[in-house]
Amino acid sequence: MSELQFRVLGPVEVWRDGHRVMSSGSKIATVVAALLLARGKVVPHAELSSLLWGWKPPATADAQIYTYVSRLRKSLCSEVRIVREHAGYVLDIGDSFVDLFAFENLAARGAERLAEGNRAAAVIDLQNAVSLWRGPALANVTEALAERHRPWLDEAYTLACERKATVELDLGVSLGLIPELTELVARYPLREQFRAQLVLALHRTGRRSEALVAYDQARRELSEQLGVSPGEALTRAHQEVLISDAPAALIPAHPEPLSVVAGPAPVTLPPDEPYFVGRTNELAALEKLLTADRATINGPRQVVLTGAVGTGKTALAVRAAHRCADAFVGGTAYASLTDANGAPLPAPAVLKRLLYGLGWSVEPAWSAEELALRFRAVTARRPVLIILDDVGTDTDLSAFTPNHSSATVLLISRSHLMVAGWRDAISLKPMGMVEGMVLLAAMGGEERILADLAAARAVVEFCDALPAVLRVCGARLAARPLWPVRRLAHRLADPARRLDELSLGDESLRRHLLSAFRSLPDTARRSLSMLEDVGPDPFTATSLRLPGIPKAEAEQVLDMLVEARLVEEVAVNELGGGQFQMTGLMRLLALATARAAS
Repeated sequence: MSELQFRVLGPVEVWRDGHRVMSSGSKIATVVAALLLARGKVVPHAELSSLLWGWKPPATADAQIYTYVSRLRKSLCSEVRIVREHAGYVLDIGDSFVDLFAFENLAARGAERLAEGNRAAAVIDLQNAVSLWRGPALANVTEALAERHRPWLDEAYTLACERKATVELDLGVSLGLIPELTELVARYPLREQFRAQLVLALHRTGRRSEALVAYDQARRELSEQLGVSPGEALTRAHQEVLISDAPAALIPAHPEPLSVVAGPAPVTLPPDEPYFVGRTNELAALEKLLTADRATINGPRQVVLTGAVGTGKTALAVRAAHRCADAFVGGTAYASLTDANGAPLPAPAVLKRLLYGLGWSVEPAWSAEELALRFRAVTARRPVLIILDDVGTDTDLSAFTPNHSSATVLLISRSHLMVAGWRDAISLKPMGMVEGMVLLAAMGGEERILADLAAARAVVEFCDALPAVLRVCGARLAARPLWPVRRLAHRLADPARRLDELSLGDESLRRHLLSAFRSLPDTARRSLSMLEDVGPDPFTATSLRLPGIPKAEAEQVLDMLVEARLVEEVAVNELGGGQFQMTGLMRLLALATARAAS
């Protein structure tokens, strides 16, 4: 059974596998928070009543508390225990994750490492600690509980933020700190340390006049509201600004990872495709989306690249990422979410690849939660490009998605993902005949193609003009220099052999098609095998005969096949009815699955 996650650093919530498992409401949130904050000690019945209703509990208080506890026991199942002891309740969370406890451990370890002089390690711990906060702590509990616990929680948060900003300023992270410190100054206007850090961050990025304005605002507010002069930290920051007209050396806004030798931002992409032909418009559109202004976006920009098996999604994404690498000074990382057989990879394996890709070391003993925390910290406020390949419609992307607007995430999928609007999505179609011929000539030899254009056109048609499939054919021609093109066309002409012919080494079209087939729901998988007799002409849901499937469900089944890009919707009439079509290779897949099922 998966691990429960208790969250109190923001609204009180309980999560499992990306889903909430606790009903909403301030009362039940208060019960959970009170039991968690007791840290394994008994919370007396009278105290719970006071936290829930203050000085005037209802006559049914005992019964209502019993109801809340019963609901929690049902929601949390057997993973944790709520035990009644000594006229109260105690919560045993076992090994469950609690964001507050993780924050306290990380903040304490960061403070220890800072005291030891290990600033590089300290800043990571402090960044991880602060990233756990989702807003004001205990945001959805009763006023009585909030008044008791929020002050010390708020103090712990601000202290961690102060320490983190101090270390980041020492390590040269100045420009990226300015938005965060501006927000902290607005939330805590009398917290002098934040104002001093904002003055320093502005000054060290060459914004001396703004630094002086920030100091003057701080001086006036302290005088008007408290009647005091600036303290030591703010005074020292002011003196640094006055010493020189500009800082001695402006420190880069996005320094390289602290654990690696300084140099160009890491780019750990697959190699660019040497025989990249066509896709001029799609490449330009993708580059424009990846490098668009992110200032007006809340959270990271998410770009989706979709297309059927073989349309060259990964090749296009890799080429665009290589060309745009200079725009992402924090680094560019690529990871597939599936293994060679199309099976989903566990989240820790993907996170390790992404962290390695961004130039960071990973401890073997780190848990999935620790890896996710490190990934968020590494990508915080840094222009990074994260490329996730083989994304499914039901894939939980939360662990792999940075939490800041300076990041961009490129999602590659066969399916139409719902994480981005149509303006941030590019859908790839097969190539045209001319582009397909050019690609085949680039890999297999121009003279051979020109010597037999009819055979070359036949090869492109047999491959459905899919660039990834044509590259396999081009590589086969390159490996067999004595073959005329018609030899390959003849071998592909046999439908029974075509899928097997379209393979070279580890690259197999059949494997990629079967991966898409396995991702379908059971009904859609059974239905695909029934489409073996579908010809090249368009068809409708009403014209199909699917044994065992009511006609009313036929269109829903076709929607699933369209979503997996095994069937293409080519037209829609004025009543919303669709016309569909299957390419030659997809018809061969249907035939193969029908034979396997018989």
